Amino acid sequence: MISLLLWLALAFPGELPGADIGGNLPSGFEPSGAVWHTRLERLFVVHDGGTLVSMDATGNDIQTWAIGGDLEGVTVADHERDLVYIGVEQPDSILEYDIVQRRVLRSFDLTPWMQSASSNYGLESLTYVDGVFIAGLQETGDLYRFVLPPTGTAVTFLDVANPAEGRRYISGSDYTSGVLYLAWDNSNLLRAVEPEPPYALIEEWDLPGYGQEGIALSCPYLFVAEDSAGAYTVVRRYGFGQCATPVVLP
Repeated sequence: MISLLLWLALAFPGELPGADIGGNLPSGFEPSGAVWHTRLERLFVVHDGGTLVSMDATGNDIQTWAIGGDLEGVTVADHERDLVYIGVEQPDSILEYDIVQRRVLRSFDLTPWMQSASSNYGLESLTYVDGVFIAGLQETGDLYRFVLPPTGTAVTFLDVANPAEGRRYISGSDYTSGVLYLAWDNSNLLRAVEPEPPYALIEEWDLPGYGQEGIALSCPYLFVAEDSAGAYTVVRRYGFGQCATPVVLP
């Protein structure tokens, strides 16, 4: 009984019900991956129909970039630059995108290492951790680690591991303050783990909402992007008392 209790998720520690900041998103926008850009003080969210969007922390001042493709994850490697890295589900790949030049600079093919049997269960999350890109494969729940070169497109594969043994359908991820945060939309769970394999468990909580395909942390806030297959559009901001570098809202 004791071992079973250790695996039970804790109640969500954020402020409920949270604020829906997605009301200004374009019509038909289905949010997927998300990341907070610290220098620009903006939330970036991708749409699986091929659009990148940014907004301030209240959901205002919307900017859009039409990229194309099945976009499922987004992350930032260097917050002093104008580059974002976008995870594509089919074919599994990473795009290096310049938001000022409004164009893809490089594309990195991940299919030699990660592919799904179904086109709808490929790369679903992407996060940058200390020189390494971590891509989550929805079908298996595995995390794949890659190093991308400073020039060229030759990808270095490091390893693959499952951060929650036996659990599939990983949907979102983000990294801050030495902690990797992971989400599973089919089980409505948010997990904090060590940022390298074997991804030792730190804590796990119930995650409110439905179809939580993107998470982004800008302490003390947690942003959750929900994709409900077009039924509604929600990007929710929760007060999240697990970290402590606040965003000052206008």
